[in-house]
Amino acid sequence: VVTLATAEGAALGAAIQAAFARLKPAGKVRHIEELTSRLVALDENTRCKPAAANAALYCERLEKLSGITRRLHEVEYL
Repeated sequence: VVTLATAEGAALGAAIQAAFARLKPAGKVRHIEELTSRLVALDENTRCKPAAANAALYCERLEKLSGITRRLHEVEYL
């Protein structure tokens, strides 16, 4: 896991998607990676790796998150 070097990740992602939608039909890019490789910078100081000893905990938390997300979809909150 690593975070972006910018605090405006959502805005950057939206701008990249808009640029891709504009440039792809014009034949100026073929894949979104052509834009992200130039525009997205990572903050390597934030990089961390999951601890293998915590695998069961990670699975448990993912299952809980998935259940919450599923329930929110069912009641149309997502």
